[in-house]
Amino acid sequence: MMSAYEDSFAAAQMPQKDALPDFIHDLPCLDYPDRLNAAVELLDKNIAAGRGDKTAILTPTESWTYQDVFEKSNQIAHILVKDMGLKSGNRVLLRAANNPMMVACWFAVLKAGGIAVATMPLLRAMIKMPGQSPMTTEAMMTRLLVRFLQMFRHATFLIIVCFFCHAGRHYPFMARMES
Repeated sequence: MMSAYEDSFAAAQMPQKDALPDFIHDLPCLDYPDRLNAAVELLDKNIAAGRGDKTAILTPTESWTYQDVFEKSNQIAHILVKDMGLKSGNRVLLRAANNPMMVACWFAVLKAGGIAVATMPLLRAMIKMPGQSPMTTEAMMTRLLVRFLQMFRHATFLIIVCFFCHAGRHYPFMARMES
């Protein structure tokens, strides 16, 4: 299978072309080129169309515009490539709650040419459970972070782990993996 990725691990794991289903794209809106970057299609084109000031992400506690997501994802993509040495096709594990920073990280991985592997910790660890104090919930988050690091302690494919803080909580940010 052909791939434009420098790291060919993911492409090598794909089934042979004759084992794939027939992809039928009869609708004009599905007429995409053979290769594209989803971040460009979903984010950058909204900026180019003048929608930068429109709301892209709305949560009960905050709102991010397309411009906010665009700028933050570009910053993170730059760090991934220039500081962390991400190569196109590297798999990047993202583990965090569904929040605007996680979205920006996901877009950043795509912009940098990586393959985003998004996971989410248990929901019960992120909400205040009945009868538990916020400190108990935060302690549960800390245990999840420790468990995350222990899982990958001896892995030969895990190169870098970073963290980000969002709304006072710390999440494992990115783990660059190589084949």
